[in-house]
Amino acid sequence: MDRPSERNVTVSSIIARGRVRQASLFDTTVTVTRKSGEGYTQHGDGNWHPDATSQVYQGSALVRPEAASRTEAGGEEIEIGRYLVKLPADTAVEAGDLVTVTASTHDSGLVGQTMRILDVLADEWQICRKARATTQTDVPQ
Repeated sequence: MDRPSERNVTVSSIIARGRVRQASLFDTTVTVTRKSGEGYTQHGDGNWHPDATSQVYQGSALVRPEAASRTEAGGEEIEIGRYLVKLPADTAVEAGDLVTVTASTHDSGLVGQTMRILDVLADEWQICRKARATTQTDVPQ
């Protein structure tokens, strides 16, 4: 005979509980933007107008560093930082979107950091939306 607490357990209820638990761990606030138009130079005055962007998401997230790597590009050594960005499960982010950290509970050094999403992990039973992102910085000499 099943115990009463086990009779009503479903995959959907487990996912729902997992999503609530995961959201309680989000300690960072981010804004996610997507390029929505090409930049251009104004004819006549020569002023540059940067790419147009649209906001995809603004709210809580969890941003955690992964292993960074160093490489040479254009004769300069650069460090490529890797991050795992966790967002609410229904957040529609795509590769190429920019994630900017606007507040962080535990690491003020993250504030102002901008990362480009490299790929978005998909899973039918997803507890949160996971995206791998990268930053690029010059390596001090």
